Amino acid sequence: KMITRLLLLSYFFVLIQSDACVRNLTYVGRLPTSIIPSHYEIDLELPSPESSAVTFTGRVTININVMQPTSCIMLSSAGLQFDASNVGLTLSDGIVRTPFSVGFDDKSQMASISFSETLQSGQSAVLKIQYQGQINEFTAGFFRSANSYTPPKMDVEMGRNALEQFSKHSARSHHDPSQQSTDDLRVLPQNGNRTMFATQCESVGARRIFPGWDEPAFKATFKSIVTAPNEDGLMILSNAPEQSISIKDGKKTVEFQKTKIRMSTYLVAYAVGVFDYLSADQDGVRYRIFTPPGQSKTAAFALNVTLNIVRYFDKFFGFKYSELNSKMDQISVPAFADAMENQGLLTYWPYFLLAPEGASQAQLEAIALVVIHEISHQWYGDTVTCPWWTQTYLQEGFARFFQYTGAQALFPEWFVFSEYQLSTGLALSFFDWSYKTAMNLDFRGISGPALTLDQNLTIISSMYYEKGACINRMIERHVGTANWSRALTREVNVHKFTNPGIYDLMDSFQVEGMPDLQYKWMPWLLQPGFPVVQVEKIGSKLKLSQIPMNPFDNGLYQWWIPYQVKISDNSGNSQILDLDLDPQVEFNLKDSTWTVEGNFNYTSFVTTNYMSWELWEDVFNLTPNMTGLQRKLLIQNVFMLTLTAHVEIEVPMGISSTLSKVLTSQTSTTEDLLAIQSLGNFWLQVLPIISSSSKYSQLEKKLVDIVQPFVDKVGWNFGENSYLNAARTSILWTSAYLQNPETKKRALGIFREMGVATSADIQLPVFWSVASGDATQWELIRTAIATKSPDAPTMTNLMVALMAAPSTPAICISAIDWNANRNASTSDKIVQLGNAITYSTMCRSAALTSLYAIANASLMRGETQLVPTILSALNGASSISDIATVDSYLKEWSKFITTSQSQSVLTRVLQNQNVFAKFETKNF
Repeated sequence: KMITRLLLLSYFFVLIQSDACVRNLTYVGRLPTSIIPSHYEIDLELPSPESSAVTFTGRVTININVMQPTSCIMLSSAGLQFDASNVGLTLSDGIVRTPFSVGFDDKSQMASISFSETLQSGQSAVLKIQYQGQINEFTAGFFRSANSYTPPKMDVEMGRNALEQFSKHSARSHHDPSQQSTDDLRVLPQNGNRTMFATQCESVGARRIFPGWDEPAFKATFKSIVTAPNEDGLMILSNAPEQSISIKDGKKTVEFQKTKIRMSTYLVAYAVGVFDYLSADQDGVRYRIFTPPGQSKTAAFALNVTLNIVRYFDKFFGFKYSELNSKMDQISVPAFADAMENQGLLTYWPYFLLAPEGASQAQLEAIALVVIHEISHQWYGDTVTCPWWTQTYLQEGFARFFQYTGAQALFPEWFVFSEYQLSTGLALSFFDWSYKTAMNLDFRGISGPALTLDQNLTIISSMYYEKGACINRMIERHVGTANWSRALTREVNVHKFTNPGIYDLMDSFQVEGMPDLQYKWMPWLLQPGFPVVQVEKIGSKLKLSQIPMNPFDNGLYQWWIPYQVKISDNSGNSQILDLDLDPQVEFNLKDSTWTVEGNFNYTSFVTTNYMSWELWEDVFNLTPNMTGLQRKLLIQNVFMLTLTAHVEIEVPMGISSTLSKVLTSQTSTTEDLLAIQSLGNFWLQVLPIISSSSKYSQLEKKLVDIVQPFVDKVGWNFGENSYLNAARTSILWTSAYLQNPETKKRALGIFREMGVATSADIQLPVFWSVASGDATQWELIRTAIATKSPDAPTMTNLMVALMAAPSTPAICISAIDWNANRNASTSDKIVQLGNAITYSTMCRSAALTSLYAIANASLMRGETQLVPTILSALNGASSISDIATVDSYLKEWSKFITTSQSQSVLTRVLQNQNVFAKFETKNF
């Protein structure tokens, strides 16, 4: 079935010439389907992981099938050395073909093996290649890692940071290999003396281990033999169980069984080193977790999670893991700050696998969620695999959702899907992570879709991870858990070991009795952004309609929306209604005085805009009885609408004023502190946009009064509560930005006493307050930078204040000139100019001019790696003159910046201008 699909694709995508080398002309940088592999035998000889050697040798034997006439074999290869003398091809009839040349294209990471005679369609053959490869200094292919690690007891802050690291799966580039960058794939600092070898093959790392067809659609079986120096205790691991182990001439050779399943090359894995392990047998499978020596006890929790979640997924998907493999190994790789679902040999950053004795709840939750995520891939990702990376949603959007459904099944007391606060306070719940992250990234409508059928495009990882999980939850809630499970079970079983695409998934739901789901589901995946549901009460009639969140998309996009509304009367009687907006709906209320709560329980991936102040007031009046998380999500909803100019400034002021009373009159829970932090962070996004308005001073006075109770609540004294510290930073900086006299006076006193030794959580507000004074005060900050040798975090805070807080044009010029001439990287100079552009009305114009000079010179030198930093710096512009300036820069740099990148920046700046224009019309 797989061969038939690839054959059909070959006729569509590849130019066929019977006497020529067939190349993929539709997707440049991709392999043609003229030849496909069916089986690999990989024989590797590695140096000792404890040595300094950086090369290895390999021999690969590949069974191939010729699908159309071609005079060459195109395959993936990166950093491997071989020539025509190292290559042999034996046809099924015994005829041996010798290539006359081997060519390499470093950009596409391909090798072309050319023959004098054409290989004919229908032939099968065995291709053999001997080669030499590299042990890399980045985590792609083989790399060396520390193998000595003692996992610390993780606190709440470390847990949040660890999960944030896990969300940056985007460091693995899921796109055309010609665009592959290794900047984010550096090996982390080594910890300890022992070392090990490990591999990372997603997405284009396998081609650094062996030449082959390193794209997800080319599935095959694998058999490996690995040889390494026979050092005491050395172990060699791969995807399949060991078949034999031999020792000869001081070398240890492990031969592995043939994999049970056909799999993509990015799932191939090896690990070599001295390890301890913890093991258990269950349902015919041996489960082992490998740790650095002396750390096997730390694997107990992860092993327990593994045994239970495998049985959960066995049942959910309708077939057992034992059909895929008779073993599941999981291993800690300290240099690999991520986790990877390699079939039968899963790799993890130690934070995600090892729990020391007395581990905190935060660490246990992080481990459970990541282990469940990776194990779910054994079915959804390894067994069925997306046809190309533009459909990675089919793997990661589901694994992200499965990590929560799995955790809910194993640990119901964690309430991972509840809108109520977690008992631990760790922000790992679905709403606190996937929902919030996806909303924050996507509300401007410029992050792109979660999936695209255009294989020449790329997808932002958070769209297919976090937004994908949110869409999946919404669909699952709509169709029901039983229907959802039944359709996915069919999908995996019908398409076992192949590469079904998005329409195959839709077919599975149609066969299971949901024929109309495709037209409901697909717009959520293919369209950028998400909708605003507009709630309007006209007498006793309630009208719900929709528009895109990005105002510039009006009329372009429309969604089917499953939407919950809670209506309540004055006596406390309530009713929850499940509605379909397609595109709108109207119905009559029994009484026009009933209170309306839209998107109750946040079932849908939307924001809700109440079209009258009375409706907003009704919602604000409910906040005393809301949970902390509900309040936080309401804050997010309000400010996203504010930042896209959907609501007047009274709405964010209203929620801030209400919560100023509610949250400062009670003992703060963790979620309350996060809500306070959110308020401060969002105002710090809104205020710079409108600060040049003639009406700003009137708002400033009102907001100072609203913010002051929060200032009194969080105080100025550092403590052990990381959530309180974060809330303190946010609120005090907001107060300093508003030029609150009390805040500035207190801050200046602290700086005179403590200087750069000021507590980390109040550095930004303190330094900002000082730098926003007269020239003498600003000079105190510059002097501190020059003479006090501050640590890196303190230096960052000092620089933000120095560049973005100046109170006069003359100080702005001094700051910008100093930044241009200081001894710092170009990237850091641009970042600091970005702070000035974002936060300082006074300095914005001069900062844009300086940014042009520095960025233009860098781009002309070919330093295109700075493009993301440059674009980020431009995002803070907001005035009409800024728009013209930014547009002219982008046009001039069109050689280096794509059209879509330019459009994203201009959309952001135009949205800022809309917010400014809306505010400018207000009367206070």
